[in-house]
Amino acid sequence: MRFTALWLVLAMAASCTAAAPSSRSLPPARQADNHPQPFMLPPDLEVPGGVRYVACSRDRHYLFTVGYVSEYDPLTHQQVQYDLVRLWDLTTGEALTDIPLVDRLSYAALRSNGTDLALYVATLSGQVRKWTAPKWIPTSLCRLDASMRVVDMFPAADLILTGQKRLSPATGQAQGDLYHLTTGQPFVMPEADPPRQITRLTMAPDGRRVAGVEDGELRLLRIPEFATERAIAVPAPLADLASLRFSDDGKCLIASRKSRPGNTVVWDHATGQVVGEVDLAPYHVVRSFLSEDAKTLVGVPNDASGDPRLIVFDVATNTALAEFPLDEPAVAVVFAADGDALYAISGRGKTQRARLSRARAMHAAATAAQIPAGPTTPLTTGDSR
Repeated sequence: MRFTALWLVLAMAASCTAAAPSSRSLPPARQADNHPQPFMLPPDLEVPGGVRYVACSRDRHYLFTVGYVSEYDPLTHQQVQYDLVRLWDLTTGEALTDIPLVDRLSYAALRSNGTDLALYVATLSGQVRKWTAPKWIPTSLCRLDASMRVVDMFPAADLILTGQKRLSPATGQAQGDLYHLTTGQPFVMPEADPPRQITRLTMAPDGRRVAGVEDGELRLLRIPEFATERAIAVPAPLADLASLRFSDDGKCLIASRKSRPGNTVVWDHATGQVVGEVDLAPYHVVRSFLSEDAKTLVGVPNDASGDPRLIVFDVATNTALAEFPLDEPAVAVVFAADGDALYAISGRGKTQRARLSRARAMHAAATAAQIPAGPTTPLTTGDSR
């Protein structure tokens, strides 16, 4: 789908990052077997310029893709480039709307509560905007310093989390960390004597709590007062844990191990019990995706061999359950709402479906037969075997 150069010039003149959105219907993914289909994607997402980024809403009802458009403007006789966000309804497999961005995208998130749907976008210039269904008219929220890297947004708590995860011990103010979404002003912690120093913040999916390191221990804190709920047991020295984040369901914490490159450890932050630790290094995994319940990890190996595939791991046992060959290398994997199906999405927008239950069944059969669990039959587009 292309947008006329005249439209783009008018949009830029109006200082607006979207025009009246266009909607299109695409063929839904093919029904296969007798599996329920609460989550659907078409065989080809048709993303202009290729898929740069993919993300789902937490309820798994909506998904957006980010593509890149480059086209000739006959009015200025120049080539113009912009990012294009395309929204998808995962209950029908249809595209809802297209939102072109005058500036390049830095971060985007979908927020859906079952009745309201909104897209939040931060661009490289620091501008933060919101588009709300069904009219998709942009609303400017705030402007951050362009040097800040947005990590997440939590509209319910009026907060933006950026890449530098520290709070000033002198003032209690967020320094490149927490900001108010509606004003762009730093979030100010309640006064304390002496001022509190909290580092390595990561926010829970509900936007109401954060995990952070204070006085040498990892703690769960309530927002906005930053009251300590409890200390969080960790499975390794804090200095050895990197890339700390919550699982999608908010029940677990996930981190990589500095001392064991390629390892991902998952633990229940309420009990401190380790769910599992997966060693990805032997499989040359370059991208990994964790299921919402943190029980299954899907890895995308380096495709230098020309053999694109997915590897499904059981987190609890650190076991490679099965491999699913792909037609094209995956740039993203999204998990369906049923907790079983998953979709691999290639850079050209091709989707292929697999099922975690099939991976576990294959591994059980191979274990019973005492043979290695080899690759499955190649998946066809929309296959759900």
